[in-house]
Amino acid sequence: MDAQVVERLIGYQAEAYRLAVRIVGQSRTAEDIVQDAYVQTIQHMPQGLSPAEERLWFLRVVANAAKNRRKADFRRIERESAMRTRESVTGHAPEEMILALRRAMDEMEEQYRVAISLCYESGLSQREAARVLGIDQSSVSRHINEGLKRLRKALERAGYDAGNAVVIGGLAHTSP
Repeated sequence: MDAQVVERLIGYQAEAYRLAVRIVGQSRTAEDIVQDAYVQTIQHMPQGLSPAEERLWFLRVVANAAKNRRKADFRRIERESAMRTRESVTGHAPEEMILALRRAMDEMEEQYRVAISLCYESGLSQREAARVLGIDQSSVSRHINEGLKRLRKALERAGYDAGNAVVIGGLAHTSP
């Protein structure tokens, strides 16, 4: 990518920032989104676009990144809320359910098991877990969502009707 294209992209910063704020509603998060969008645009923007097409390409990257961040933040807030619920669950979970959950956690693929462990047993945020694992935050979020889904199904097979709050609360009893 040549210097003129980069200069034009930098010229769209205020517009990109406003767009990100309108989507996510937070200025600090919007700044991160715009910075990530610059990196993605520089890495993936096709060659030969006109300046107008470059602008649209960049703003589309910003909008998509902001929407993805908003969704990820919503899921994170739901999980954090479930974690706060865990205090009411952890002291009263039946031993058999904990054993079923421990077995399911041990048998789960590493990518799901480790993401869940880092976020719910070690207390890391998804962003921190992503840095530890060397993957992007959206991948950590997908791994956690899929892992929790698999744990719920495993508990259902064992005869327990468990939502995320119960699964997350039970995880406190399953760590090695």
